[in-house]
Amino acid sequence: KRPPLWHQFRVLTMRYAELLWSDRRGLRLLVLQAPAVAIILLVGFINKPFQGTLPLLRNLNQEEKNVLRVLRGVEQDLARDNLPENAAAAKDETEITFTLVQANQKKTVKVKEIRALLKKFEQADAAQQQLMQNQFSFEVRSGDATLPLDIKQINDLSQLLRQSQLATKLLDTDQQMPVVPEKQMIDPRYTYMMLFMVVIIVLWFGCNNAAKEIVKEEAIYGRERSVNLGILPYLSSKFLLLSLITAIQSAMLMCILYGALEGLHRLDDSFQVPPEMYTLDYAGQFGVLAILSMTSVALGLCLSSCVATPDRANALLPYVLIPQIILGGGIMPVKQGVLYWLAVVFSPVYWAFRAVRKGTRDLPDYSGYRMDYIESPWLACGVLTVQLVVLLGLTTWFLRQKDVRRG
Repeated sequence: KRPPLWHQFRVLTMRYAELLWSDRRGLRLLVLQAPAVAIILLVGFINKPFQGTLPLLRNLNQEEKNVLRVLRGVEQDLARDNLPENAAAAKDETEITFTLVQANQKKTVKVKEIRALLKKFEQADAAQQQLMQNQFSFEVRSGDATLPLDIKQINDLSQLLRQSQLATKLLDTDQQMPVVPEKQMIDPRYTYMMLFMVVIIVLWFGCNNAAKEIVKEEAIYGRERSVNLGILPYLSSKFLLLSLITAIQSAMLMCILYGALEGLHRLDDSFQVPPEMYTLDYAGQFGVLAILSMTSVALGLCLSSCVATPDRANALLPYVLIPQIILGGGIMPVKQGVLYWLAVVFSPVYWAFRAVRKGTRDLPDYSGYRMDYIESPWLACGVLTVQLVVLLGLTTWFLRQKDVRRG
């Protein structure tokens, strides 16, 4: 006689809980995993510039190229201590005239004057630079076109010419590449790096917790299965408790990691926290990590159901985790081609990482972090749920195949 599935599920869940509770050493290791890993993460990210900025670059336009050509000629003449009388005398095929506009009056300036103003601007403090920016502007005439530039823009172009070999190479070609600093943006590098590590760790928690839980009970499962044990209640009892344990580990990881970062930031502003523009809020992150916990447990149970010994489960675990690191999108961009489709179909890490980060569509085109996909945590969680169901289905199939082999 086979008892109702609900009765089997209740008995199996209580028995599995008692087994976990009685193994105090294993339970302590489970509890200590999250704090230990969180401390290691803190050591790596506790003083990283999450709010650090980097220049947002754009392409050179034709007028700026003309200005840079003249400045290049001026720099070459200055290096030879041969100062021309004005910018129009610079050795360049393009006819360009620098005209200083000051107090609504225009005058053609000499190169000496431009160099003196730029040197004074570079040495001035922020307030003086702003005053000079309002006071001095230029009209750079190239043929029939006139390009208005203030002293800061002239100075930026001059520095670009001196510091960027790429900009110098682009002057005499039609090639376009972003080289001109336009404004500052917050660098997402450390934020995305930390989020990716959190996602990988949660996947490892779940897989490691579940990878041996079926295969180590092979003999007991075979005997009970031959009497009246159902696969569904047996698998559900393990999935429920292991998912709960992994979700608790994820919560501990988040509390220790983010709690320490937020606490240090409140004590000292020099300790920065990940910007909200690049991260999902904490409640949303935990929701995503909870679903990832269940998916990773299902992945570990699937691995455990298709091997014959616990040692084989341990040996195959790296074969499961390492591809997830590659396909997850945190080490190399996953945007197109075979790698993209492998990530979309087979990688829970890809979807979890996609869900917990934000702002990828707002990054410049040349950034390796830019993504054109829809930023929807609901979509990512939906795909994770589908992967979860598929993995549990595969686990059920592998368990049935063991029944067939036992005859």
